[in-house]
Amino acid sequence: MSEQLNIDEVNELDFISFVSRFGNVVESCPIVAAAVCQMRPFRSRDAMFEEICATIDGMSKERKYSYDLNGVRQGILMCHPDLAGKLACRGELTADSTAEQSRAGLLNLTAEEFRRLTTFNDEYKRKFGFPFVICVGENKKAAIFEGIERRLKNSAAEELHTGVEQVKRIINLRLNNLVSQSKSSRL
Repeated sequence: MSEQLNIDEVNELDFISFVSRFGNVVESCPIVAAAVCQMRPFRSRDAMFEEICATIDGMSKERKYSYDLNGVRQGILMCHPDLAGKLACRGELTADSTAEQSRAGLLNLTAEEFRRLTTFNDEYKRKFGFPFVICVGENKKAAIFEGIERRLKNSAAEELHTGVEQVKRIINLRLNNLVSQSKSSRL
């Protein structure tokens, strides 16, 4: 984990440093950090979080959930990896996702748990068109299994909303690791 910055230090970062530091608070989606960078100065970590959420909420439905860029479906939800999926098996998760999935117990599943989660992941993507997203930093393995099984019964509209809300919870936890709760001394 990087050393936490206070909000004044965040406000002083140049564009490249800001995007480098915060480019993965939304999984593999540095464009959000680039957009939010232009909204500085922030009064607090919470104000920064609110701006990130407002940026996401201000995106069109197509950009938020799925769109084509160079022939690859992407978007806020599409940028998230399958839980304990192929990227995890190949050791190719982001550092944040690796740490979060490891703490939740998803990187040391039994063969049966791995099979079940793979089946759930595949079924979820077939039904909704994007990966199952849950804030694993707030959940353990049993709750994650229960969550995906329960959410498979939801409508597409419910899952679009729930998935984005889970992304926001992930953002909040990741920001807590990167930015202290101090208020700006300059605003």
